[in-house]
Amino acid sequence: MASFPGLALFGPVCVMLDISASSLVVAAEVGLVAGILIGCIGVGGVIIVPCLILLPDVDVSRAVPACMFSYIFAGLVGLVTFGYKKQIDWRDAAAFCASAAPSALLGAWLFAQISPFAIKITMYTVIFITSLFSLIRILWSRRNQNNKTEDSSVENKRDSSAWCLSNCGIWLQILVRLSIGLFAGCASALTGTSGPVVLLPILIILRWDIKLALGSAQAIQFPIAVASTIGNAFFGKKDIDFKLGGSIAATLAPFVILGALIANRLPAKPLKTAVSLILILASLSLLIWEIEKLRQADN
Repeated sequence: MASFPGLALFGPVCVMLDISASSLVVAAEVGLVAGILIGCIGVGGVIIVPCLILLPDVDVSRAVPACMFSYIFAGLVGLVTFGYKKQIDWRDAAAFCASAAPSALLGAWLFAQISPFAIKITMYTVIFITSLFSLIRILWSRRNQNNKTEDSSVENKRDSSAWCLSNCGIWLQILVRLSIGLFAGCASALTGTSGPVVLLPILIILRWDIKLALGSAQAIQFPIAVASTIGNAFFGKKDIDFKLGGSIAATLAPFVILGALIANRLPAKPLKTAVSLILILASLSLLIWEIEKLRQADN
């Protein structure tokens, strides 16, 4: 085990931990798939932690900090990509990030206090809810695919972010955005999911413009990842496994770009439907599995 003395400020942060080469390869493969999903449908980091904790030498307290570290690089790629396309409302992003970063520190502290079982149950529940909502949204959009008036009305408003806030006072609008950022930051750091997994369903419920919602979700990912990594370094029960996180990031970040290119060539709705169904079934199965293991342990 080796560490950099220059990182002493962040506590006992290790850069090399014992982990098999096969596990690192699997982590890179999972990062590849997650990156493509993020590029295609905006959400993909949700699959990483559940896959990693199935490995024999990776538990949840090791997987979550490594994933949050890898999201730093994916967040940078998303921030630059969506910023270049001018799909980020910087007013929204500033408000979300201002509250998400400190709340991610809180999430990292909570992660160190809560049992692995509770973290897993929380994570699988978040996956189930977000995936179920995504599926409902897809089915609803198909039902109303001939109705284009909502999109045009949203785009013509001065505040193009959320029509439901357009008639609210400026301070209430700011408060809502800060509250959303607070929840997204804490939940993401606690469960090891990327910011878009938590933020996108909330913005869609509030009927944000979908392009701006995707841009804000990518923008918030970077500060959440940085803050939670710092928090995990200070508060974590275990050292951050930078080898594991680096293996994920090595494929996660570049394949976000590839996923965006693939999305331009494939029908989006069937892909989103398939992914949502898979995640719903997987999260339910994992929830039942964890509860059954707890029941057997009690017996």
